[in-house]
Amino acid sequence: MPMHLASRAACVAVLALGLHGLAARPSEAAETRRHAFIVLGNPVSGREDEFVTWYSGQHFHDLLNIQGVVAAQFFRLSDPQYREGQPHPYRYMVIWEIETDDLPAVFLRIQQGLATGTTVRSSAMDRESTNNTFTPVTERITAEQARGRSVAEVLHMSTPAR
Repeated sequence: MPMHLASRAACVAVLALGLHGLAARPSEAAETRRHAFIVLGNPVSGREDEFVTWYSGQHFHDLLNIQGVVAAQFFRLSDPQYREGQPHPYRYMVIWEIETDDLPAVFLRIQQGLATGTTVRSSAMDRESTNNTFTPVTERITAEQARGRSVAEVLHMSTPAR
């Protein structure tokens, strides 16, 4: 993913959101999986309201209309933090959920949208953003699911079916 997309997308933390799709079989194509595309970023000084409005409106609209991008959520850095005094260079994060059996094709569709203007950029986003994509290692487990269970039971619940 080129940096210009990261610098336009306001956040970068794609968290492991859980395996999704069919188990691979010899007669089937690649397995459909859920990925978290995480963008971390900041607004240009003095343009925070414009940045938040663009990201949660226009940018959500544009990317959620790209095949494979199935959900998005926008976050602001919390106060307080777990480790006070630790540097936190990014104040915003967006988690894009992608479901696909061809992640590079989704990235190409995003890049094409940026190149053709069907994905609208905003000058309210700084150019020092970053992005990463993660694929789940475990199933998503809630506190309610784990409460009262043994370590072995939680391990069994979190292990993806293969």
